[in-house]
Amino acid sequence: MSFKHKAIQLLEKQLTKQALILDIRPWHNDTFFEVDLHVPDADFSKTNTVQHLKCRVAPLTFNDYTVSGWDVETRTCTLMIHAAHNGAGAEWVKSLSKSDEISYLKTEQHRYPAMDHGKWLFLGDQSAVGHFLALKQLANHNPNISGAIIIPDIEHCKQLRYFYPDFGLKSIPLHNGYTESILAFLDQQPVIIYDGICIAGNTTMVIEVRNYLKQRGIASNKIKAQGFWE
Repeated sequence: MSFKHKAIQLLEKQLTKQALILDIRPWHNDTFFEVDLHVPDADFSKTNTVQHLKCRVAPLTFNDYTVSGWDVETRTCTLMIHAAHNGAGAEWVKSLSKSDEISYLKTEQHRYPAMDHGKWLFLGDQSAVGHFLALKQLANHNPNISGAIIIPDIEHCKQLRYFYPDFGLKSIPLHNGYTESILAFLDQQPVIIYDGICIAGNTTMVIEVRNYLKQRGIASNKIKAQGFWE
């Protein structure tokens, strides 16, 4: 092992915290994973706050994953990781097993307005499944949340409906491109009626959909955008 590699390992050990994998559940074709963690140093008690774990996926490489569901008392949570691409995060999650420890740099917090009332529209791709589950947990089962999420794999559509029957968002296929697929759905929606619109997923798609909504007269303060780099 080179001196540089040893120095990187030492630095990461000093900066990171540890979480234990309680369970890991791959979906069809091992391209989507649910990872249950015990995170003893995390605080999941903050209201109206979506939290992200900045996980070490390769030397000096950290990816943000939304905490999709959590239990304050046991300090346990679930990450949902999209792995249908060739990024470092996809390779990392495919290498994990139950009882492994993972390293994370910190938890990051993104505060959202109260979603337990009002009409909300959620728009995203499959990498946003965990993010939207987190928002729905904060919303305390508000029945006025609707929207669409791009799920290219038909088997994943079935698994999403089976495992999360109350997810409440329409699964739409991928046609021509991510932005085009969402815009085709939006063209049929009276977007002005919503109190807020949340967009999450591929960063380029998020930016383009946000610009489209502004062109349709939606005020910037009604749009909550979260982009993910893969």
